[in-house]
Amino acid sequence: MMVIDRTKGDECMKKRMIVFGGTGVFGQAFIPLALAQGYQVTSVSPSGTPKEFATWQSEVEWRRADVLTSTKWHQWLETADILVDAIGIIQEKPKQARTYQRFNVETAEILAREGKKADVSVFVYLSAQPFTTLLLKKYFQSKKMAEEKIQRFYPKAIIVRPSLLVNKTRKLTFVFLALGPFIRLLFPTFRPALVEDVAKEVLQQIQKQVRDTKSLH
Repeated sequence: MMVIDRTKGDECMKKRMIVFGGTGVFGQAFIPLALAQGYQVTSVSPSGTPKEFATWQSEVEWRRADVLTSTKWHQWLETADILVDAIGIIQEKPKQARTYQRFNVETAEILAREGKKADVSVFVYLSAQPFTTLLLKKYFQSKKMAEEKIQRFYPKAIIVRPSLLVNKTRKLTFVFLALGPFIRLLFPTFRPALVEDVAKEVLQQIQKQVRDTKSLH
């Protein structure tokens, strides 16, 4: 059970965070942790609000917008200090125009460009660690391309690279977690991670970059 202590994290009490893809698996693990540390959070996604209800969701400003087809979200960047890009697909559906190029590469480039224009200080990207050249080759390539696009605007972007996010709503991922030691015999760089652990790591890196930025002023 996580105990929330809002007396901590004073350095970020007035920091505003905007999370793109906040209704996804990572966003739903990350946002409550950010709230517990005093961040004000806005989530942007095509659906607007999450499918499942949780009490902490009332503290979030849920916005509906598609990064690829809308520009109304640009104005929401103006008050943001931190931008988290958790948009991405692992499986393409070309007939539905769901391609790695559009959803992994183009969205990342658009968010980084517009974030820089709006003077957002910290940029976070949820990438992926390649562990094989046999599977998901185009997926891993698209994540690498997205990183390169982002770093043109944010050379010090926070980039996290789990091989696989493990979550209770994705039961098959727990199988990969359990088989991790055996899979690493074939793919040594395979490192599945609990989504909660990745969320904590991201928040820690954000807090460090915020502190480092403050120390320069």
